[in-house]
Amino acid sequence: MEGYLTHELDDLIGSEVAENLRVFWKKYNSKNAAIEFLVGMNVSIKNSRSVYALYADKTIEKITENFYRLTPIQGFSKTDLVAKKHGIRSNDPRRLCALGNEIVVQHMKQFNSSLLRKNHSVKLQQHTLLMEKI
Repeated sequence: MEGYLTHELDDLIGSEVAENLRVFWKKYNSKNAAIEFLVGMNVSIKNSRSVYALYADKTIEKITENFYRLTPIQGFSKTDLVAKKHGIRSNDPRRLCALGNEIVVQHMKQFNSSLLRKNHSVKLQQHTLLMEKI
């Protein structure tokens, strides 16, 4: 039946246009499924589109592998809430890596430098403890 409909569509609008339509429809369905998946995890539609722009057809696979891939788009705190709802533990290596990156990003924003000095270590430790409580 599907082959018959494919042939019928080719005859009706031409094989090149029909193939373009099939490719578009497949991409649309993939994008729609990915955005629904992300919105279901409380990721905003705007951020869901940004995530899809990065990972395209592999969005669901990439995010399920590592929820912390959302961090650059929506921040560590929101991403951490999503990950914890999906059973990610506080000592998970993916979380610790994202937390380390977050600490460095916050440090760079505060001091306009990526150079970590000894006198900043206390503030970094306090920030780490604060992030652990989230």
